[in-house]
Amino acid sequence: MVMADERRKWPRLDVGFRIRLKPVEGAAMNYGEESFCTRNISTGGLLFEGPEVIEVAEGKVFDVEIAMPLARYGFASSRRLQARGRVCRIEEVEQEGGRRAVALEFMAPPRFLAS
Repeated sequence: MVMADERRKWPRLDVGFRIRLKPVEGAAMNYGEESFCTRNISTGGLLFEGPEVIEVAEGKVFDVEIAMPLARYGFASSRRLQARGRVCRIEEVEQEGGRRAVALEFMAPPRFLAS
């Protein structure tokens, strides 16, 4: 059996972290901050699901805050990360009517927010 080459630069972690998105540019977006849930995350970006009605397009830039409930996994406390990401892919989610998956590529490594 021949396995396809893995094209991803960073390994993905399949977790459902809560994220908040805030558009960086473009006053045409008719919302401020919105909350979503990740399907996966890596050092280089994340994939989240949201309703089709949110205005996203490839190339749009967002500030992202990621809530990491680390206490759930045995760590002493939870942490929050902050990053800026650019939409690099949008996919329709077949099993969920009216939803789509949005891939964000981080423009710089995420950083921890001060507690």
